[in-house]
Amino acid sequence: MKISEKHLRSLIRNMYLNESLAIKFADSGPKKITSTGVKGSIGSLEGVEFESVPNSNSAKIAMGELSFWKDGKRKESQNDEETNSKLKQYWEDASYALSGNPWSKPWSAAFISHVMKKAGEASSFSSAAHTTWANKALKNRNEIIENPEKFVGKTLYVLFMRDEVKPEIGDIPFKLRGGGDINSWIAKGGGSTKSHSDIYVGGDKVIGGNLSDSVKKSNYDHPTIIKKIKITGVSEKEEDKLKV
Repeated sequence: MKISEKHLRSLIRNMYLNESLAIKFADSGPKKITSTGVKGSIGSLEGVEFESVPNSNSAKIAMGELSFWKDGKRKESQNDEETNSKLKQYWEDASYALSGNPWSKPWSAAFISHVMKKAGEASSFSSAAHTTWANKALKNRNEIIENPEKFVGKTLYVLFMRDEVKPEIGDIPFKLRGGGDINSWIAKGGGSTKSHSDIYVGGDKVIGGNLSDSVKKSNYDHPTIIKKIKITGVSEKEEDKLKV
């Protein structure tokens, strides 16, 4: 039977495609990407080349705050001058005009704002709501996917699923509170909801504020993580490489 050139090209393309997919899924098995909802909930950064540039100073600053709060033993309700002054500084760095005592409202995002401002990241982190920077990081990701060439050479914060990348000191793990579904939140393009973020300090540990009325170290169990990255280039996508 005579095979046309078009048919032959199609057979070769399918052969390479099947081989490529087999290798891809074999390598990604241990990561359990599908079980976390990555597929279908967040856009792929395939073809986008980048390098991570975390601000490790934020972790050092967070450790200093942990020391002030005596590893969670100092409580907001102590209501002494030193503790109240510290909390007022958090709110000021969050650009939030608080009325009443400084611990009358949840201050976990204000804590992050304070740490990141001291680390030189005030332009990206200054709010009384964690979703402020999470929304921006998700938007950045979507815009990169839409037009990656536009961002080559630029440095910005981007949202990742935890199985996509390894956490690095200075990263910002993010999660929703109250059983909120992170995949639904991502699919909707973000939005305002009860949430929490921390500073990654290494060893699968994070430091956050307003935890048991204090600043504490806890486990890294967040479904997403915000990383500071620099876009270095755009490579040809796999499906384009397979075109004959």
